[in-house]
Amino acid sequence: MIKVLSINLLLLISLNAFAQFPVPTDFQLNYTYIMIEQSGFCEGQVVGGPTYCSAFSWNAPDTTGLPSQLEFYRIYYKMYFMQDSTPIIIAEVNETFHEMQIGILGEIWVTAVYSNPDGESEPSNIIINDDLPISIEEQNNTNQFQIIYDREKHSLNFSSVESDITIRIYDLNGRCIISTVYNGNDIRLVRLKQGLYILEAGLPDSKTIHKKILF
Repeated sequence: MIKVLSINLLLLISLNAFAQFPVPTDFQLNYTYIMIEQSGFCEGQVVGGPTYCSAFSWNAPDTTGLPSQLEFYRIYYKMYFMQDSTPIIIAEVNETFHEMQIGILGEIWVTAVYSNPDGESEPSNIIINDDLPISIEEQNNTNQFQIIYDREKHSLNFSSVESDITIRIYDLNGRCIISTVYNGNDIRLVRLKQGLYILEAGLPDSKTIHKKILF
C-alpha cells in the first residue's frame, strides 16, 4: 500500500512539474536567400548577399494562473553535417519573433524559460529543414570550362581552363571562406567543415558562375 502511494505521489509531482512550465506553440521557420552582389533586409537592417535570413515565430504559452514568471525564450538548433550533433542555443529573446542571418539545415525548436521557481519548458514542435534552395542560376557546364569536385580527395579542379580564374567559396552566412586563383592545380578543401557552400568563379571575360557544392 505504501509503495502504491509513493508511486502515485511521484506521478502527481511529475505532472505538476510539467504543467508548471507551459510550452510555446506553433513554432514556424521562414527564410529568404539574398543573392551575391544584392542586398536585402534582415535583423532590421540592410545586409549584403550572399546570405540567408531566417525568421522564427511562435505563440506565447498560456501562463494564466501560473506561479512562475515567464522570463525569455531559447531557440535551439541541431545542425546537420556536424560531427557533434549536440543541440546549441542560437538565441535568447524576449519576443515571439526573431530574425538571424543564418541558414538552418537541421532541426530547430523553441522553449520558454521561467523563474520563481526556475525552470524551462519542454521543446515546442520541432521543425526539420533538410534543404536550402539557393536562388542563383547554377551553371555546371559552359563552353569555357567544367567544375569538377572530387569528394574523396576533397578538392576542386576545372577542365578546359586556358587562363587563371578567381575562385571564392562562401558559407551559408555569406562569409568568404576561401579566396584564391586557380592556375591548373587542385584547390584543396580539407579544412572545410561538412555542409553546403556556394562557389563563385570569376572568368577572364568578366562573367561570373555560381554553383552549390555539398562537402
